[in-house]
This record gives sequence, structure tokens and C-alpha cells, in this order.
Amino acid sequence: MAKISIGQISKIVDLPTKTIRFYEQENLLKKVSREENGYRLYSTENIEELKVIKHARSLGFSLPQIKALLHNPDNLSEYLQSVINQNQKELENLRSVNQNLVSLQKELQHSKSTCTGDEYCCNIFYQSLKHKTKGGEPTK
Repeated sequence: MAKISIGQISKIVDLPTKTIRFYEQENLLKKVSREENGYRLYSTENIEELKVIKHARSLGFSLPQIKALLHNPDNLSEYLQSVINQNQKELENLRSVNQNLVSLQKELQHSKSTCTGDEYCCNIFYQSLKHKTKGGEPTK
């Protein structure tokens, strides 16, 4: 099995050496051997692990999630489904917030066009805005 230096593996997987060392420290990589002088020597298996980690990070996986996947690949499909479900819930939540913001924007535009600037009109406008939000945050 070929042994590869950290500099070489860094170029192969396009990751900084500091990141590779961090992944090793976090036990995301299987055994990395060392020379007598302490230099790390990586295997082709480590290259594949780093590619998987890099790809998972690009998909938004956290390091604990990646560690769980690497240490228990048999549950990959189930785990991915749970992440998909979670993402769908977050997406629905964002859509709802966005819909509320669009509605509020329309109300603001309407109020702005109909408000004459008198104190009574502005108070109604303010109360409407205050009712639609909680502490400045759009309600869900």
C-alpha cells in the first residue's frame, strides 16, 4: 500500500494540511501511520475518506454527522432520509416566514399609499405592524 505525505494528499484532495490534521485529530480518518521522525503517512483509503468528508461538508453536514456516517455506514440511507426530512421542515418554515414577509410588505405598501401622514393614520399603521410582528420579528 502506497504511503503519501500530507503535502501530497493536500494537493490530491484540495484541502489545506491544517484541515487534514484537524480531521485526523477529530478521529474522522482511520489510522494514519507515522514515520520515525513523526511525519504522517497517508494511505489511499485516507484519500477516499477525505474525499467523502469534503463532499459531505459541501452538502452541509456537520463534523459529528460525518463522523457518525463514517463509523456506521450501514445506516447511511436511513440517516440521509432523516436529514432530508429535517431540511424539508426547515424549508417549509422558511417558506412560511417568507410568505408572512411578502404579506407584510404588501400591507406596508398599501398603508403607505393610503396614509395621509396624520397621527391617527400613522398610529393605525404602527399598530398593524406591531400586531403582525413580535418584538420586531415576523410572526409565523
